[in-house]
Amino acid sequence: MQNKGPDSGHGGFAEKIRARFREELLEPKDTLRNNEVQANLFTAKVMLGTAILCLVLLLSALLNLIPSDSRAVPWFLISAAVLMGIPAVLCLRRRGEKKGTMFLLLISYVLGLALAELALTQRVILCLAIPVILSIRYYSGILTVCTGLLTTLVFLLSSGLSGVFRQGNGNLVLPGILLLLITLICAMIADRGRILIFGELEETKKAERLAMELNLAKSIQANMVPNIFPAFPERTEFDVYARMEPAKELGGDFFDFQMIDRDHLAVIIADVSGKGIPAAMFMMASKSMINNIAKNRHRDPARILQTANRQISASNASEMFVTLWLGILEISTGKLTAANAGHEYPCLKQDEEGFRILKDKHGLVLGAMDDIEYKSYEIQLKPGDTIFLYTDGVTEATNTENELFGEQRMLDALNYDAETSSAQILDNVRRAISSFTKGAEQADDITMIALKYFGKEGKNMPEE
Repeated sequence: MQNKGPDSGHGGFAEKIRARFREELLEPKDTLRNNEVQANLFTAKVMLGTAILCLVLLLSALLNLIPSDSRAVPWFLISAAVLMGIPAVLCLRRRGEKKGTMFLLLISYVLGLALAELALTQRVILCLAIPVILSIRYYSGILTVCTGLLTTLVFLLSSGLSGVFRQGNGNLVLPGILLLLITLICAMIADRGRILIFGELEETKKAERLAMELNLAKSIQANMVPNIFPAFPERTEFDVYARMEPAKELGGDFFDFQMIDRDHLAVIIADVSGKGIPAAMFMMASKSMINNIAKNRHRDPARILQTANRQISASNASEMFVTLWLGILEISTGKLTAANAGHEYPCLKQDEEGFRILKDKHGLVLGAMDDIEYKSYEIQLKPGDTIFLYTDGVTEATNTENELFGEQRMLDALNYDAETSSAQILDNVRRAISSFTKGAEQADDITMIALKYFGKEGKNMPEE
């Protein structure tokens, strides 16, 4: 076994210090580099202000407006002003972007303040701590400690010079300890700020990744429902249109319509419990399952719902559920066979009458219990009849006074122009919801389908 030797611990500590110095000062990450530029500009402005103050003191001393014990005082003030002013002006001209500017600024500030402090009749120790305090803005404990040590060293050296121009130096121990204590506190604050910045940076990155993933999931979800209209341009026997607006980035509503064969159109609208990612995932799984059953096994909506409920319940560890309405239209005859699993009542317009709510037979929601029986019912559609399907986001839309949009307002919007195209019917309802909510936040997904039947002979699609 190899002995590491007594100096290995010191070597490791020194290596950590070098690595931290390199990370914080020589090769900072982009976020800290941007902060360094801003800190340089702020420090330069403070230095320039201090340099101007030194010139004001110089003018006052020359005019004997302030007491001066030495002829060297003007030279101290001029030197301090030049030492602080020139680096500050160069930094501002270069917008603080030149690498290593912070070292030049802080060193110049420490030396400039020491010279300015020598010009005063009384020692002002705390003014020497200004560069240490300013170094906090760089969020580097190493830089703050180096600045503090330099300040303490310069203070001790300037104390030797101050005896030449002032009577006595006083006790240097207490001021030196005070400067070191200020340095320690400032270094702790700088390190804490650094931790907070990196924590905020990590949170920002996580939020950006989540937003990217949500946008991708939203795109996938949007492509899983019909989004090209007219959906069946070659079929003139009916006009079907839908729109879905999730309340969040990902919604729990879904809809679909597909040709089972040349003479049968399946229409589905559903609402998954909950919102967000869990609801969206449950929605996609449920939709795929129901579509496969409807396409490959049955033409009886009740049997489709029963099979789907059994499969969903068997793998429903999250205990979510789906409300769903399923209808299969026999295009040649207009016979619509439907079944309802706890979904909102459809609205039906027949003959010359306006839209009315059709209180159909309700079954239990999908996923709540297995072995549930559902019952189908039939609606005989005639040319010109329209059925409107929706989720509870329509009737439960609320305004700023927390009032519900409700069924009556929905019927009023439907009957505003009941003979128009399917697309226009949905636009009328959506416009009525927007007018009612008056900018209130959308609390639930809004999904609507309008199916207008033209009969076996068909009809040219109305212009929208």
